[in-house]
Amino acid sequence: MAKPLVYLDACIFLRYIDAKEPHHNEAVRWLDEARARQLEIVTSVISIAEVAFSAQEKLGKALSVATERTIDELWKPGLVRIVEVSRFVATEARKIGRRALDQGLSKRVRGADTIHMATALVRRVDVIHTYDSDWKAYEPILGIQICEPKSTLLPFTGPS
Repeated sequence: MAKPLVYLDACIFLRYIDAKEPHHNEAVRWLDEARARQLEIVTSVISIAEVAFSAQEKLGKALSVATERTIDELWKPGLVRIVEVSRFVATEARKIGRRALDQGLSKRVRGADTIHMATALVRRVDVIHTYDSDWKAYEPILGIQICEPKSTLLPFTGPS
């Protein structure tokens, strides 16, 4: 049986680096299960910038060396599969945005969010996990389950 292929939005990695976040332990568990090879985690390369910027913005100052080290550990080969934003992914993101506009959904997510969604679509993930509740409306457009991660759902909530 193949390991579940799970897309994690950048917001989940933010919970991982901040032990004070309410969902920190869930984020830790996701990464522990990836380390144990129980699932594969995929995210877009834009998560690298989003996580560092959001963490710094939250603090209102430069990140500590320890926090930067924790963030850098996330992106080392083997833990999280980082997917580059190719022309194909960008075109798929544009298509998602257009379909959303046709369905009256375009104001709910940012352009970077459609890049995340297109990356998940192109990589054919089993499920997308995010704490952004607006993404749920994109399920019919993507044909991929989108849900908020919860401890009771781990490690996987997608189809068998």
